[in-house]
Amino acid sequence: MAGVLVEGAWEGDRPLYVVLGIGVNVGARSARQGGRSAFPATSVEGEARRVVSRSLLIAGILRSLQKWHTRIATDAFLKAWGDSLAFNGERVQVGSRHELIEGRLVGLGPEGEARIGMDSGETVLAGGDASRLRPCSLPRRAGE
Repeated sequence: MAGVLVEGAWEGDRPLYVVLGIGVNVGARSARQGGRSAFPATSVEGEARRVVSRSLLIAGILRSLQKWHTRIATDAFLKAWGDSLAFNGERVQVGSRHELIEGRLVGLGPEGEARIGMDSGETVLAGGDASRLRPCSLPRRAGE
């Protein structure tokens, strides 16, 4: 239904800037149908089963961003984020900088990093160290 892309620049441990991009499939025809996907395509109108006002939708998104932006460094934010993780508690594959890791997504670390439980112990992957998290049941695509 939606995707988020965050880009930023840091000077030491201080952010210089952060750019947040959000894409939302609003209309039912905006979501690709068919095929197998870790995140099956859907849309706001498809889930609501009615036409949705784009103005009211963006106003709601902006209100939510306003609510949470002052709470980013709080335990409440981290808990809400962790509670909404896709595949939490499930077996996943995640690409790290050097290998493909398989294990159980056990939650988030104190800085928002993914915690992956494996037979050899727990691995913690920060945003730049992890890519293409998906359930283990899905096959790898060509070129990955």
